[in-house]
Amino acid sequence: MKKVIAFYVVAVIVIVSGVCTFIYFFPSKTGINDDSTVDIQCVNKTVTDVSKKDAKELYNMLNDKEVHYDSGLACPFRDDFCIIFDGGISKDTFYISGEGCGSIKYRKKYFSLSNSQTKKLENILNKYNITYPVL
Repeated sequence: MKKVIAFYVVAVIVIVSGVCTFIYFFPSKTGINDDSTVDIQCVNKTVTDVSKKDAKELYNMLNDKEVHYDSGLACPFRDDFCIIFDGGISKDTFYISGEGCGSIKYRKKYFSLSNSQTKKLENILNKYNITYPVL
């Protein structure tokens, strides 16, 4: 009887820890708010801080695409650049890629931007003299 109870206790612990691990590592939607800051980082260049207004504009643009993120990502794509939102606890990274049209890269998938969103993104990047791939 004790072995059966011990088996069930171990089974419950394994299931609970598995569920907790899944929830912790599962990508979640952005939790950016008005108090968050945003940096635009080009490969081999310094990080550029942008205004809260531009940060909000970028956030709305990306949030509109239902893009998810993994926190703590680096910037491995040489020809691309990142937009990094810093919500205080973790940094949330979106990869922006020039593939002939504006697109957001997440886990090697592309999320196309509309023409107006691409223009807004280009305007913000030009405002801060940030060089980028052709969008």
